[in-house]
Amino acid sequence: MALTLTGLPYTIFTDIISRLSATEAILCQRISRAFREALTRNDLCISLILTHFPRSLEGRRLRALLRAGDLGALERGDWAAVFARLARRYFHLGNAVPWKVVKVPVLKDDKRLRGVTPWNRFLSLNGKTAPFHFWDPVPGPGSGDGG
Repeated sequence: MALTLTGLPYTIFTDIISRLSATEAILCQRISRAFREALTRNDLCISLILTHFPRSLEGRRLRALLRAGDLGALERGDWAAVFARLARRYFHLGNAVPWKVVKVPVLKDDKRLRGVTPWNRFLSLNGKTAPFHFWDPVPGPGSGDGG
């Protein structure tokens, strides 16, 4: 019987996989079914979370569960999904790219745009105060100033 990478003892396999970045560990799940099964085991994912993301909220909660000895909560958790979510979050944070883009509908009708009335604004200099009431400019899409 040939010894495969996924068939190595847990400590050796964990040591090898922990040398990969979190993103690379997630990408290795695509290699084969054996890799996917090995890399989504709860015990390995817990080790990878504690190795790669020790200061994350999930890592701190995981350490609290380990200290408390709450094995039931540890076994109920889907740690592979938690590790994948952490890897995605920190990949996007590290590369300064958005994880999600939400399009907000904007009113584009020039006739319905109105200026904002100033509220309690004043100028003050050397103890003298004067009211400051000017309308805020609201350029429309067709106003010719690039807006």
